[in-house]
Amino acid sequence: MPSFKCPQCGGEFQAEFEGSYHCPHCEYTVAIHLHVHGKIPWETWREKGRLRALWETWKQIMTNPVAFYKRVPKHGNFVLPMYYGIICQSIAIILMWAYQAGFKSIPIFLDYSAAFGGYWPWTAREMTLPSLMIFLMALLVVAPLFALLGLSFTSALYHIALKIFGGANQTFEATFRVVSYAASAQVLAILPIVGTVVAGIWTLVLTIIGLQKMHQTSYARAILAVLLPVLVCCGFMILVVVALFGAAIGAWMGVEA
Repeated sequence: MPSFKCPQCGGEFQAEFEGSYHCPHCEYTVAIHLHVHGKIPWETWREKGRLRALWETWKQIMTNPVAFYKRVPKHGNFVLPMYYGIICQSIAIILMWAYQAGFKSIPIFLDYSAAFGGYWPWTAREMTLPSLMIFLMALLVVAPLFALLGLSFTSALYHIALKIFGGANQTFEATFRVVSYAASAQVLAILPIVGTVVAGIWTLVLTIIGLQKMHQTSYARAILAVLLPVLVCCGFMILVVVALFGAAIGAWMGVEA
């Protein structure tokens, strides 16, 4: 019978079947997956350390997502996947802004925002190094919050879409785990020019694979579940643009009259 380590207290215990177990040492609930040699490094970080577990998890899902999602527990402690997703998305947000700052994109964006009535405390001419440092420090605080909101909202949309197409064979936690680990691809946004596009596409691919494996549904349902929120959002944006354009035309015709 294989032995496992409790991620809470580090105590060892044995488990014969997959599922949730209470650690005999601290009563902590542990999700067990019996592919012992393929455990998710991030969910057993006490064995390797946080940084190494983070790197190995990122490498595994980016290079072999099919095998990776086969090993992800469908339930258990979802806090660890949440932390992983927050870290990846926060890194992406901070690195993108830092990268843009190096090419003076932030001052241009701030000046653009101010020109359209944005309430920014500085403009392009006033953007100094101290101001930039304050802005980046603020990102360190705000980025994790935005990341958490994004993970939760996206997971909810995908889970609802899965239910619509009859592919939700697991709980919301399984969907949340998929989205959290799929956030690994967001780090690719740092790549010059094509980074944002590559990160977006690969995130969708990882999400589709994850939903198919975790919910044990068809790829067709997983693809539809991922594309439905995208199409709805795009349709909503088109309606907003059309409405604004129509309002502008109506105002212009009213002035002419």
